[in-house]
Amino acid sequence: MADDLFGSFKPRGADWDTSDDNLIFISGPATDGLRTEVDDRAEFLRASLGLGPMRDKRVQHVTFSHFGHYGHIPDAIEAAREIGRAVAIKRSVIVFDQYRSYFHPEQNNPFALVASETPDAVKLANRELVKRVRRLGIDCPSGINPHVTLRYGQEVVSLTDMQPILWPVDELLLVMSRRGAQEHFIIDRWPAI
Repeated sequence: MADDLFGSFKPRGADWDTSDDNLIFISGPATDGLRTEVDDRAEFLRASLGLGPMRDKRVQHVTFSHFGHYGHIPDAIEAAREIGRAVAIKRSVIVFDQYRSYFHPEQNNPFALVASETPDAVKLANRELVKRVRRLGIDCPSGINPHVTLRYGQEVVSLTDMQPILWPVDELLLVMSRRGAQEHFIIDRWPAI
């Protein structure tokens, strides 16, 4: 992972603006072989659908639970760490067998690989993550839709089946992402059981 855009988290000063930062629980980053497979598929989809440039392949990951903007929560990072330590995720495989855009009227639309079914192990871990995040007063969505965002753009692409890509879930990571900057900082990680 030496060339990844996933950096190690280093606490910043109190004057660091966190208003556009998100805390997310993810699986990944992708291994080299998986990264190549996803990148090849992304390039094929870009060319065949007439899309613009894709995100840097070095930030490919599966988003599970979105902790959200956290600047208003005292000690949010440590609270998220405690949640990650408390939640066990079992090894599983997510089968990405579809792609689509998610329409957001006031911002760019994420274009992503999606799974028609979520493994039970991932559902159970997400249910526990959501329950614990809500105890902090954050209204995060209860459902889970594991996805790999390939790009943000104006186009809206309907849900379409594709040849599957298998993504092994072998760890859970807590990541801070800087919205719009393709910067991801690994705060902590826990191996799947």
